Amino acid sequence: MLLSTRHVYMAGERRGKYQIIHDILRCCNQPIRLTWLLALSNLTGRRAKRYLEFLLEKGLIVEKRTSRGRKCNKTYMITAEGRRVLRLLDELERVLG
Repeated sequence: MLLSTRHVYMAGERRGKYQIIHDILRCCNQPIRLTWLLALSNLTGRRAKRYLEFLLEKGLIVEKRTSRGRKCNKTYMITAEGRRVLRLLDELERVLG
């Protein structure tokens, strides 16, 4: 079962870089396909691509490719370092509210 991100944002409310990273890392707690990640993190494809490249480069998530016949599926999963960063972001959010 896929869990949605914890926050509900009001219409017109903009998220910052760290809020978006937090949402993506939370979604990647289990293997997740790009389509679900886009829906649950409320991102467009182009914006998600930028953040995914950044998180992959920093080693906070990994991309796994699986093949079924001619179809290739990509899933994303959080790493141990990504979990550490997610805990830090949770703590920061708790302290700053």
